[in-house]
Amino acid sequence: MQFSDPRAYDVLALGALAATLVLSHWIETSRLGYALRALKENEQAAEAMGVDTFRAKMFAYVLSAAPAAAPASSTPTRSCSSSRRGGVRRAW
Repeated sequence: MQFSDPRAYDVLALGALAATLVLSHWIETSRLGYALRALKENEQAAEAMGVDTFRAKMFAYVLSAAPAAAPASSTPTRSCSSSRRGGVRRAW
């Protein structure tokens, strides 16, 4: 992504920060946030209160991987193809 104005990168970063803060607040105040907090304090007590600990842990794992996957999914990939001589040649 290239912008002609360097300030556009600042606006993009501020937008990403705002989205992250809104998402974080939404998770903290949701049922999932309360389940994760209970799971952090005492897993057995959370399970006794009806929290599906496996599901909550898996959702936390997915949430932690999402920020790393988001920029990687938006970048173009370069592909390689095989040449006639049996080797691999670069497509770029």
